[in-house]
Amino acid sequence: MIVTMKPLDGQGYPGYGIATDGTVWSRWNTHAQITNVWSQRETFFKHGARYVKLQVQGYTREVRVAKLLLEAAFRELPDFLAGSKIRYGDGDKGNCSLTNVRYGSRKSTYFDGAMYANAIPSGFSAVKV
Repeated sequence: MIVTMKPLDGQGYPGYGIATDGTVWSRWNTHAQITNVWSQRETFFKHGARYVKLQVQGYTREVRVAKLLLEAAFRELPDFLAGSKIRYGDGDKGNCSLTNVRYGSRKSTYFDGAMYANAIPSGFSAVKV
């Protein structure tokens, strides 16, 4: 699998980048200088979604990984998507790959939750009887 990365300088996060698989990377070293060496940032779960801590102008910001990825992919949110929510194609908020996250309406996000609440657990298969 080929993973591509996009710098987040244009989104207000200089020295950081995000890959299409949802991993967040940094070029900052321990001396607060931007270098040419990329290192992967550690992520964590908060409210069921994956977040990352980024240093911006001396402040630490907790940013949702899926939001970072969609902003990097689409730059500006089109007018017809204003007020939309982040959707996860497989229902897993930990899976922040570009093939899984997308924008959707409140209604579609609600139906996603209802659909995955009744999903068949892993290890089981649906059988018509």
